[in-house]
Amino acid sequence: MCGIGLVFDRFHPRSCGIDLKATLKRRGPDFQGEVFQGDSTFVASVLHIQGKEVCKQPYISDSDDILLWNGEVFQGVPLDPEQSDTGAVAHLLEKALGEAIGSVEGNFSVVTLALSVIEGPYAFIYYHASSGSLIYGRDPFGRRSLVAARPVVSADLNSNYIDEEEDDDPFYTDMLILSSVNPGEGFVCKEVPVGGIFVTELHVRGGTVRKHIEVPWPETRLKLERL
Repeated sequence: MCGIGLVFDRFHPRSCGIDLKATLKRRGPDFQGEVFQGDSTFVASVLHIQGKEVCKQPYISDSDDILLWNGEVFQGVPLDPEQSDTGAVAHLLEKALGEAIGSVEGNFSVVTLALSVIEGPYAFIYYHASSGSLIYGRDPFGRRSLVAARPVVSADLNSNYIDEEEDDDPFYTDMLILSSVNPGEGFVCKEVPVGGIFVTELHVRGGTVRKHIEVPWPETRLKLERL
């Protein structure tokens, strides 16, 4: 089981005092990687399960898209016995978004359609370079953990991280943290819901994170067949 994480901090990029790399180290002993993209830091610890060789993460495509993947593909995506599922999923997402009709921003449902073919547990974080969007979520049954978090700040302190209108909701701040595990003491955490995937535009005027768009799973993906 791999560990994946992201920190977006428009005030203190790369130096916010959150060491996700250390936090996630136990989740994947085979490889640890870290990639910086603008105000975002992508972190992964890889536990090698599928494929002949370890697939390093964060996985960066030829289009500069970034994938963090914690999951297993049992069926739904063609895989060579020696191929890592991480690369296959990255190709699946890149192809789906590349073939989206019209503006990509208005067609993120192609991601849920693409992922709906996968049989297996997973959580993922995907940065789509051309639209500057962050896409993330868990499989419809929530079999892999992914939490959103933000620092807890005393009421008498002035913090750039708090949006007073949104109280303690970590999804609506100028600092976004996503992680396979709780980052540690001093954070408000919420498990990422499983009703769909989430999309956040990181490249927006003023650098502020917009409220997340939730894209629901196709209805057919949520039905369980009676055996």
